[in-house]
Amino acid sequence: YYVSNAKGHLFLLSNNSSNFYSVRFNLLNWEEGFPKAKINKLLYSKSGVLWISTYGEGLYYYNNNRLYNINTDDGINSNDIYDIILDSEDNIWAASDQGLNKIKIEKGKKIINSIDQSNSDIPDNLVLCLSYDSKQNRIYGGTYSGGIFSVDLNEKNIIRIPEPLKDANLNEITSLLVFDGLVWVGTNGKGLFSFADKEGGSLLSYNRLFFAYEKGLGQIDLSKPNGSFKQILGNKELDNIPIISLNELNDSVLLAGSFGKGLFIINKKSGKIIKRLEYKNTLVND
Repeated sequence: YYVSNAKGHLFLLSNNSSNFYSVRFNLLNWEEGFPKAKINKLLYSKSGVLWISTYGEGLYYYNNNRLYNINTDDGINSNDIYDIILDSEDNIWAASDQGLNKIKIEKGKKIINSIDQSNSDIPDNLVLCLSYDSKQNRIYGGTYSGGIFSVDLNEKNIIRIPEPLKDANLNEITSLLVFDGLVWVGTNGKGLFSFADKEGGSLLSYNRLFFAYEKGLGQIDLSKPNGSFKQILGNKELDNIPIISLNELNDSVLLAGSFGKGLFIINKKSGKIIKRLEYKNTLVND
């Protein structure tokens, strides 16, 4: 499992136990060096490529023991990348302040297609977040001022989604998560919303949705008729700690990265903190 911090350090996390009390971080040391800009996401593709998105230097990918950069000189529409996802064909999609970029590496060649308001129906060029629905083969995008849109990869068209969220007048979509047709939408200032783009339900483990917000980590129990919200305190260790990233490690373990307070390893079923990793015991930066 790859982890980054605000200083651009990259780590490989490994463990030898299922309960994660034994965790080891290995600081990666690549010959080409590391991105100097802020790293905001890491993805590992099916073909074994590690993708790195940055705010300021475009994209990097690590393949066959070499690090490569993709920036505006290669054809992407901006070096300020907000989010990246992979589709079923191992294409990387990058959200930027100038629209979308679709990137594929074939035999060492970079194949790049840029999508913006000048050549598509995308509602806003400032795309803040992305999510991929593998069952519908559809990408969802959240924008700063244009709401939500989807890209149907089968029909190759872009659809703006005004319903059922148009009455909420949602802007500044900061996060998206799709589970079998149920789309969860995180916003800056207007809370958390969900809607069914098509008939379907949630396939979340233990029927719980975890999300990050300024006071820490929240959880919604989807097994109850109207859902129920609670803040996960973990013996108050997460109280008012800004959580900036969430990732599932497996069906029972959640990783929560914080701003300045380290990395939390959490039991998804109970919501309890298994272990906290920080500067004083493991990390080189919190």
